[in-house]
Amino acid sequence: MMINHFQGVCGTGKTEQLIKNIELIRNTETSTILWASLTNKLSEATCNRYKEQYPDHNATLISSNNCSCVHSEILQHIGRASSLTTQILFISHIALSMLSLDALQQCTIIIDELPTLIGNYQYLKIPLQDESMLGLTPYIEYEDSPFKGYQHIVIKEDMRLDAKQFAYNLLHNADLHSDSLKAGKLLMNVLHYSNGISVSTIDDWKMFEFFTGLEFVAKLNQLESVWLLSANLEGLFVEKLLRAGGCRINTEHALSHLNLPLTHPNTSNVEILPFIKNDSSTRSSSFSSYFANSLSCKVIKESTEKIDVHQLFNQWAISQFTSNKFIYCCNKSSDDINYLNATRLPPMAQGLNNYSHFNQVAFMPHLRPAPRHEATIKRLAYDMGINAQTLVDSYINQTIHEVAYQFSSRISFRNLNRNEDGFLTTEQPQPMCRIIVPDMAHAEYIYSMMPMASINTDNSYERVPSKKSEEEIAQQQANNSIRKAEKYSQRQIHDFDILYSIHILIKNGLTANTACSCLNITAKTRRNWLKRYGDYWTNWLTEQEMSLELERETEAS
Repeated sequence: MMINHFQGVCGTGKTEQLIKNIELIRNTETSTILWASLTNKLSEATCNRYKEQYPDHNATLISSNNCSCVHSEILQHIGRASSLTTQILFISHIALSMLSLDALQQCTIIIDELPTLIGNYQYLKIPLQDESMLGLTPYIEYEDSPFKGYQHIVIKEDMRLDAKQFAYNLLHNADLHSDSLKAGKLLMNVLHYSNGISVSTIDDWKMFEFFTGLEFVAKLNQLESVWLLSANLEGLFVEKLLRAGGCRINTEHALSHLNLPLTHPNTSNVEILPFIKNDSSTRSSSFSSYFANSLSCKVIKESTEKIDVHQLFNQWAISQFTSNKFIYCCNKSSDDINYLNATRLPPMAQGLNNYSHFNQVAFMPHLRPAPRHEATIKRLAYDMGINAQTLVDSYINQTIHEVAYQFSSRISFRNLNRNEDGFLTTEQPQPMCRIIVPDMAHAEYIYSMMPMASINTDNSYERVPSKKSEEEIAQQQANNSIRKAEKYSQRQIHDFDILYSIHILIKNGLTANTACSCLNITAKTRRNWLKRYGDYWTNWLTEQEMSLELERETEAS
């Protein structure tokens, strides 16, 4: 499998050039082109631009919030496609991900912008007694994992077809934000791409952790004709997963003659201002949610402010831009900047091109993955044979730094003139632009896309490195050991209760499989528990039976 990567930094006309050269990329063996944009709104805008260029072409916008309607409508169009004419359907990334491999193989696929859904981490927390209610039990079983406290999930071989149908039913009929929808995504991921999907049992809960886009990656790796348009791909999460799945990234393709710039031209007037100037290679330099919610006077050098860091960040951004208008974004839960010249936009700003008259922009969210989330990425890396830290870094680059670059690219340095042939003119005067970002890692990533710019740390703050005494470190390790021992003890009690109930049922004449079904676990899970606990279980069972025997003797006497 090969993906044709059509690369060019923001504002260089990837979409326009692809529209003009659409016949160069169409696979002659297919009669349908699926052009997938990041959102329904972007799909509509691209469809309108396409129709302006080719008013006589068979171009259709398929846009809806109802998953089932989108899915069925796309399939109807593909089924009606004529071998004599080419039809082009404009859809969203999410709609594209819902299609089956059979449907996708009948089309030429265009993915406009990185499919961020591939990095969408989700977890599904289900009470043990409710697992059967979501319908998972008949289709899945658990295998041992090299990670303590976790198990892998696999589909029972004799239930694969039933599991696939059940997953489709959940995906297209469940409520948009329900656990049933998550269960459908989980099943679909296991069917296509079992790597990185794990479950832990905590008290009376099962916690399933997975990335909803992995099965989409698996399908892309089996297609013959896929085009990806993006400003960057190297070193990002999508690239690592595609390559791990055996996909090759091709940049020498039918559109390579267009030579779109891979870094921004004419950006010597762009200045990047990091709020925190600590060395980006150190962990303490990152702008995490924990840091953002800390008191400034405790975590920032020379700060005496008794406000949280994010409030200080807001004040600092206003002071840097003085009376200039600027656009900004921050976390959903953050308050707006109470300033007349500030315009708030969502962090995912691809396609929001109506702000290119602004010269100032502030990207202010703290988007780093939580520790549990990061641990899931590392387990995925182990399953795929990728260096764990490399995969974590690629995830951070895609979901944090690339998002910051895309947001920053909404302002005026993206306004580039073209000649009559549509190619960029070499020398273009640019106004002074300023980009505020949380830390040096953000600044360096954006700088890599515009090396003629500069990073200015004259007014940046420095973070106080967190230092703990040897006693504090030892106490923390001791507390962690106690918590782990308590959790293991609770889990062992839970498992032994179930094993003992099964033991009694078997003694009363039931088969092991039937006894396990009565307790709502699989025979394989029971075997795994017996193997895991070994002599501990045998000794505990002996003690229980001896205790019962003593009770009977006491009652008899």
